[in-house]
Amino acid sequence: MATSNKNNLTLQEHTFRTLIIEDHALVRSAVKAILKEYPEFIIISEAANGKDGIDMARKLKPDIILLDIELPDISGLQVAKRILQAIPVKIIALTSQMDEVYLSQLTKLGVAGYLTKTCSPQELVEAMRSVQSKLPYIPLQVAEHISNSFLTQPQKSPLMVLTQRELEILIMICHGEKTAQIAAKLFLSPKTINKHRQNILKKLGVKNEIELAKLALALGLLKS
Repeated sequence: MATSNKNNLTLQEHTFRTLIIEDHALVRSAVKAILKEYPEFIIISEAANGKDGIDMARKLKPDIILLDIELPDISGLQVAKRILQAIPVKIIALTSQMDEVYLSQLTKLGVAGYLTKTCSPQELVEAMRSVQSKLPYIPLQVAEHISNSFLTQPQKSPLMVLTQRELEILIMICHGEKTAQIAAKLFLSPKTINKHRQNILKKLGVKNEIELAKLALALGLLKS
């Protein structure tokens, strides 16, 4: 197992080109300051939104991407999907909160790691080294949270009846995004989003968005 010593020569035999896709300049600066101490990781570029991130990834073909999944223009799930369809790359998703539904969808897409923005500098580096060694990375506290969630839900989740697109839209609804915002992020028409919304209500057996919000709260998608 590789040590965390930043001067470890074995770790520095190869350098890994890294792209940061994050809309908060402060977070980007913090990540750059951390990785400056680890010569094995070279920041080749950064993007403040999903569209620029996708374009940079396709053009620069980095080894690792640190991807904020809560971007202002495009769903982070869509950004990950488009990048992974275009190039082979290790993506580590960055988020401000633990969300097992997002984690499930990211894993299905082939995202290699998952970190909360409260992680320590050492954990960020550990995650990057792990995914570059072809080992998935999920923080211990996230894994425990997900395990506890499944243990307290002995029956299969009602969300399993939803398609990936419907689940993605549901998550965005639960995060307070309006139809126009969701449509813009997913490159769909508001009419299509509303149709998906109606299908979600029907499949989950709820009559309106008040009942949907109650169900989302019970399933942990919506914070009280």
